Amino acid sequence: MNIQEFIASLEKKHFSLSVKDEKLNLKGDKKKLSAAEIDAIKSDHTIIDFIKSNRNELVQYLTLHAETGSKKKSKDIVSLYRLSGLQQGMLFHGLYDDTSGAYIEQFGCDLLDLNIEVFKESWRYLLKQHTILRSAFFYDSFNVPVQCVYREAELPVEELDYRHLSAEEQSSAVKDYETADRHRGFDFEAPPLMRVGLIRLSDTRYRMLWTSHHILFDGWSLPILMEEFLTNYESLLVGKSIDVSVEDRYEDYIRYIERVNKIKEEDFWKEQISGLEQSSLLPFINVTEGRTKGAGYYGTESLFLDATSTAKVQQYVQRNHLTVNTLMQGVWAWLLHAYTGNQDIVYGVIVSGRPDNLPGVERRVGMYINTLPLHATINSEQQIVSWLQDLQNTQVASRQYQHTPLQDIQALTGIKGDLFDTLLVFENYPVSKLVNSRSWSLKVENVEIHEQTNYPLSLIIGNSDELKISFSYNAQLLEQAYIKTISSHFESILLQIVENDNASLSTLRLLSHEEEFALLKAFNSSDHLYNGTDTIISLFSEQAKKSFGSVALIDEDKTLSYQELDEQSNRLANYLLSNGVQEGTLVPVCMGRTVDLVVSILAILKTGAAYVPVDPAYPEDRISYMLEDSKAAIVLTSEGSRAQIKNSSAVTIIETDGADQAAISQTSAVAPSTTVSPESLAYVIYTSGSTGRPKGVEITHKNAGS
Repeated sequence: MNIQEFIASLEKKHFSLSVKDEKLNLKGDKKKLSAAEIDAIKSDHTIIDFIKSNRNELVQYLTLHAETGSKKKSKDIVSLYRLSGLQQGMLFHGLYDDTSGAYIEQFGCDLLDLNIEVFKESWRYLLKQHTILRSAFFYDSFNVPVQCVYREAELPVEELDYRHLSAEEQSSAVKDYETADRHRGFDFEAPPLMRVGLIRLSDTRYRMLWTSHHILFDGWSLPILMEEFLTNYESLLVGKSIDVSVEDRYEDYIRYIERVNKIKEEDFWKEQISGLEQSSLLPFINVTEGRTKGAGYYGTESLFLDATSTAKVQQYVQRNHLTVNTLMQGVWAWLLHAYTGNQDIVYGVIVSGRPDNLPGVERRVGMYINTLPLHATINSEQQIVSWLQDLQNTQVASRQYQHTPLQDIQALTGIKGDLFDTLLVFENYPVSKLVNSRSWSLKVENVEIHEQTNYPLSLIIGNSDELKISFSYNAQLLEQAYIKTISSHFESILLQIVENDNASLSTLRLLSHEEEFALLKAFNSSDHLYNGTDTIISLFSEQAKKSFGSVALIDEDKTLSYQELDEQSNRLANYLLSNGVQEGTLVPVCMGRTVDLVVSILAILKTGAAYVPVDPAYPEDRISYMLEDSKAAIVLTSEGSRAQIKNSSAVTIIETDGADQAAISQTSAVAPSTTVSPESLAYVIYTSGSTGRPKGVEITHKNAGS
């Protein structure tokens, strides 16, 4: 029984349910009921239990019905309930920027010999059958976002005629229409959150563009909807009645996940993320803010494995009792380890989220999938097969708690900011397979699907006769050259793994022989050794004199010549000296990879002091420990990383691009007269110690030079 049905059942009993100050009031009509009858109904356990179990939804439902000025009449709402964890995330991104295209799904195909009226009627049955397709999302009416199911919703169908255009003009016009429609966004409070464009290309051919918001349903639901649509079309076309099955209610799933034991759920995820101390972010992206907001143009680079390579993959997983999904997850985990240098890796994986004990779950439509963090630890001595089997066992164990919202899991890590910026999706049942599975009355050709997440890079694995790995990337943040290299690395590591069952992780090689030669020989050709007398500062000064007008640093649109870098680092060095820094002082530097980072390091070295690199992505307790252990009196940071440094009266915090920038710029640009020798300490780098506490390792100028 849903909320509306419950309210209606009370009305039949001459009872009403109202809300005031978020308190429910059950009241009987004294004109039609005796006192005994009212008492009997008020003590009815069925009624009492429903009210207790659905208290929040009843309050929200009755409050919404009492409001005025809604986009749809409140009496048309038949049910109301919370969002799933992933729906909450998608709603946030949609509200953050409704024109970015993030989570706007587009399904395009050609339809031959189309009967438009039958086409529209087939869609009406789909919306009638599945409640999620008639749902709206209210984000500011209550304490938490809710989704409301309406009794009816009409699918907007826009008809266009491009028959007067040439084939080339049609193709261009269709692409323009798709792009414009993708950036139109949706009003979350006005169902349905989908629409159809029907473009006539010839007398017998239409191009259908079905645009929807991903908050409604997942990829598993797409072939279900298409199969029902094509089946409905066939029946209606010949005048057959359509069997109206039991309504598919998405709220059944929401009620299911609300019953999960939260204590056991939290304990499970605490164990899974144990040891994870920092995020795993692609080092190729310079942007720190907005890297996972989805703004920008997305491109795709595809890697196709031929039949021979695909067969090797299939044979490997069968021999070792693995799934193709696990193998692909392992490849990406190892690559992230190679790119970031982290032993503990985390990235996002998509899980089906469909509970085995939810009746009819295989045929339900809605947002069942969830994004979960995959945590992998790289032990170079571990056998690859054993490592992959451990990954697989962890994934199997997580099925019981696969509905936990990602934000809840991240909160347990204590890691601030983005936990990861890459996503891996494994697709088992593409729509094209459904379309080709039988001869439909409505001919469907040229199927295309466009989907976009908010992550800079998503890997979509297509498992069919030949494996396909698609790299969907934000071209505003990642250059295509990087993606091509990543694709090449992925293929190389995958084939290295499947060709040797007994290999350990230490045997994997990221670079090809050509790349190794380029890095070690061509890009690093040097015939002279370190002379033992130079320091990092003396070598820099020598180069600055030779190339004072040449570009020394490039950071997006910002560049510095050697002269500018030398002068800026001199100003900061003199400023540090005036604030108590001296030879041997340890100065932590907590900021992102920017021009200011290089300026800060050079400035510290010019004072005769040593720097301590502190990643802003580290947990606060790790940063605090490093500052305490290094006995830091001064910390260099930036406005963007300032929040990571806890306030302490014993530590002076200098923002090189913020509050202190003006004072630094007024300081002398002449190099300070300090003494720096090869034996002087250059930096202290903290690594994970055997006790679990970070351990500082001292590096001198001589050590760095040799």
